Amino acid sequence: MYNDNWSSKFLKDKLKEFDSIKTITASDSNLLKIERKKGESFLTFTMSLELIELNDIEEIVNYKSDIKFITNIKKEYKISGSAMNFLNNKRISFGGMGDLMRFANKENNSLQVDKEFEFVQRGLNQHNKVKSIERLDNKRIKIERIVLNDVIAVMNNDYELGTESVRSYKARFNDFKIMISTNPNARISTEANTVASSLSIDICTWGELLGKLNTFWN
Repeated sequence: MYNDNWSSKFLKDKLKEFDSIKTITASDSNLLKIERKKGESFLTFTMSLELIELNDIEEIVNYKSDIKFITNIKKEYKISGSAMNFLNNKRISFGGMGDLMRFANKENNSLQVDKEFEFVQRGLNQHNKVKSIERLDNKRIKIERIVLNDVIAVMNNDYELGTESVRSYKARFNDFKIMISTNPNARISTEANTVASSLSIDICTWGELLGKLNTFWN
């Protein structure tokens, strides 16, 4: 099972002045008990991984079944769809430090919703050419279309969507045809579109995606 000698201390130091938190107590290796000023206390498991698979998550939950949040300190990561489904079924929330802070701001331990995915899922479920969607990992979805071919898309919420965004997403998630710019205020550079084209990737705003799903990517 995952274990380190620094992530829980790192997180505790970062959160010690956070307004919503009353106390933070080290419970065990990589475990912190967080008491809110208002609402229920909760247990979080801390780690720092770039790639997270189902077996990583299963080991943690089997070790401590009353965990309510798993905090991954690594900023850029990939967690498999099977791991995310497992966590959802167990009603355990997952995310980075910002996600943990939002969780701590609540007064209960209800499952934290991924707002980006929720928005995309709701919109695609209303599209008349979309039969179903499958979540492959924290950023990629497989869109099954009526009559037309399936297509894999990656969600990107960057405000400045430049060449580095395209290259880093390609390196981390590899297999996708579409990059959906989910940030309504995103600035997509000409250079980003050029690099994407060379990698056989189409960058689409949300509106562009909904239109292109009717005919593109056959």
